[in-house]
Amino acid sequence: CLKRMRLALGDEADLILEIGRSDVRLIADNFESDLWLLTDIIKSGTSDKSAVLEAVNLWRGDILANGVPKAPIFEASLQVERSRLKTMLTSWLADWLQAHFAEFDQESRKIAQELLRIEPSHELAHQHLIYHFAVNGNQAAAIRQFNELESALAEELDSVPSDESVDLLVKVKSGELAGSHERQVQTGPVPSTN
Repeated sequence: CLKRMRLALGDEADLILEIGRSDVRLIADNFESDLWLLTDIIKSGTSDKSAVLEAVNLWRGDILANGVPKAPIFEASLQVERSRLKTMLTSWLADWLQAHFAEFDQESRKIAQELLRIEPSHELAHQHLIYHFAVNGNQAAAIRQFNELESALAEELDSVPSDESVDLLVKVKSGELAGSHERQVQTGPVPSTN
């Protein structure tokens, strides 16, 4: 296995690997990893939209999703790490959406959509999109988004939308939110927290 690693890395092997008699370690300072970049952005706590979008673009799914060695201890620790990273990212994105709920630009919409790509049943992200569509006058898209929320919650959690989401749907259907962008930016909705 070590021989294959050296062949795959070529001349870079000695810069990246530290090889002892009983172990092999990566020299982290000598290369970059999407995973490290992602966690650095999250840990920075930035609210800059371009950094948030960069972070969600770095998320390509669970780490080592396309195959791992068949070792129960490794698989168990990998599952814990996958869960930790996904929770860290989704919590950070949810906090960002909560803080920027009244923003209706395309970047905020993209961040909500990316959160749903990662966690399809995330109610706050659905609420953000429902609200976004409604205040921009697209009632049909807002209702479709609510239906997607309803389906995702039923499928993934055997649950139904919260009272806040149902109230939001009532406002959408009544036309109360249509074209109210300026007023909503000042007051904002009272979204639920997940």
